[in-house]
Amino acid sequence: MELISNFPDLDKYVVAFFLIMCRLTPVLVFKSINPISMLPAQIKLYLTLIFSFVILVATKNDIEIRNFSFNTYEEFFFSLSVEFLIGLTFWFALLTVYAAVYTMLKALDMQVGFNPMGIFNPSMNDSDPILTRVIIILLSLLFFILDGHYKILTLVTETVRLIPLNSGYGEIKLSTLSQLLSSQYILAVVLVLPIIIAIFWIDLILGLCNKMMPQINIYFVGLPLKIAIAMIALSFSAGHIISIGESMLLKVEHFWNSLY
Repeated sequence: MELISNFPDLDKYVVAFFLIMCRLTPVLVFKSINPISMLPAQIKLYLTLIFSFVILVATKNDIEIRNFSFNTYEEFFFSLSVEFLIGLTFWFALLTVYAAVYTMLKALDMQVGFNPMGIFNPSMNDSDPILTRVIIILLSLLFFILDGHYKILTLVTETVRLIPLNSGYGEIKLSTLSQLLSSQYILAVVLVLPIIIAIFWIDLILGLCNKMMPQINIYFVGLPLKIAIAMIALSFSAGHIISIGESMLLKVEHFWNSLY
């Protein structure tokens, strides 16, 4: 069944709007280190629509010379899927930061004793331990300080020009993705290393105390001590956390730049 072979100008912009929205949706909506993804679903939907329109206006001249031709509904929805896949590639870079930091901090929270004391986030319908939430919020603030939200919009705008809408999906090397993931996990280990070392020494001292004074309940003595040491180590390593966080977000930017 014939759909539309050549769109008039108005239809062309409507199609371009939906293609841009599919490319932008994973980066803004799906869970990642991007603070916008932590907003309620309705707000994320409004922001996606607004940003898609802004990008459409910014790339209007490039879209004017494009001729979107679809003979069937299947071709149109396939083109939307391709744009969504391109957006998933950009989102993957943000996800690596979140996954690496979240994995290391969850293990650290379990060791410190914060794991049972979760902070419920109603917008995401999940619960995070205190230490995990503090550092995730710190990295989210860094995202804004480093103009990450502007870079997302600039990225999608540039890709509309350099990877035109409905032009297909380029080949992404698997080695590039694995290199990004491994480097982010290494940085995440370095991120929590000072606290890990401090807790290791506390566990060693508590183990010796348990051997010398078995009548003392080491768990109830050690739990507040480990929490206090973790907070002290966190306060002293705040500058270290900021520098590592900047490195992780810069690797995301370098990965995006390597795609086009």
